[in-house]
Amino acid sequence: MEPNVTPKGKEIKIYQIANTSLFKVAFTDGGQLPEDLSGKWTNPKLAQDAVDKYLDKQADKFAAIAKKSLKN
Repeated sequence: MEPNVTPKGKEIKIYQIANTSLFKVAFTDGGQLPEDLSGKWTNPKLAQDAVDKYLDKQADKFAAIAKKSLKN
């Protein structure tokens, strides 16, 4: 599995919450999570799906900003 990295270089990891069957995500270097990633999931696949959706949205946003700056 390839690492989950935002366009700004922040790595996102999926962790199992101790003594539960739930999973959460966190930035490896700390920091506040966006609302899209602040939940808990019942399996790592669902958590990964949320991370993938978030990263896709961030990549689209980053690309739009880059495209706009090229026009100027």
